[in-house]
Amino acid sequence: METSIRSISPNASADVDLRVAELEARERAVAAREQLIQALERRLEDSRRRLEERLQQVKDRNAFHAVQFTTVQFRMPTVDDAYFDAGSTIDEDAWWSHQLGKRKPSLAA
Repeated sequence: METSIRSISPNASADVDLRVAELEARERAVAAREQLIQALERRLEDSRRRLEERLQQVKDRNAFHAVQFTTVQFRMPTVDDAYFDAGSTIDEDAWWSHQLGKRKPSLAA
């Protein structure tokens, strides 16, 4: 049985140091992500709790107040029957002036 011993070259030692540093950096990044996830989970839980409280408040309030629906009434101004008789009017300009609330200009100068 022959045993061979490999000697560690200076480059191998530097490679190991780089690998160790890389692994430590990854572990720090994972730990930072875990902290961020935990903070987000706490915020989510707080939001869920506040939402449930608000929902309960709305349910409690609605239990005591009956909902009342009212009809909406639209009021339209009345229109003269003559409003639609534009075609039968001899003086169209006078008819439109009357409909638009304009006065006919006086011809006296």
